Amino acid sequence: TTLLHALGLPTAVPAAWPVDELLAVMRRDKKAVGGRLRFILPTRLGEVKLFDDVPEPLVRDVLGAR
Repeated sequence: TTLLHALGLPTAVPAAWPVDELLAVMRRDKKAVGGRLRFILPTRLGEVKLFDDVPEPLVRDVLGAR
């Protein structure tokens, strides 16, 4: 934590995230296809899978659950 503070980096997440802004940025991510969100998530140690069927309302709920 001391090093992060010394470098001027955050050590906590904000109390509220701007969900609409985050989703807009996520839609521009290189993994997004046609504005549709895609996630590459770990499924077990050393293994990841691509998920492109995550409903946006669920993503909104998770981002807004602060």
